[in-house]
Amino acid sequence: MAKRSKKRCEELPILHPHAAGIDVSASELFVAVSADRDPVVVRKYSVRPLNSLKTRHTRLW
Repeated sequence: MAKRSKKRCEELPILHPHAAGIDVSASELFVAVSADRDPVVVRKYSVRPLNSLKTRHTRLW
């Protein structure tokens, strides 16, 4: 099997400079922005299941 060449992030073109990258999983979100936009380049957010948002007085649908 032939080896693929790996491009470094510095070599990839910036297509949309004001866009953020978001990685979504079942338990957390990772949001990445450009280093010139925010001192914290990657932030992690915990995700709660939709069932945990329900209460006996709240109807979501």
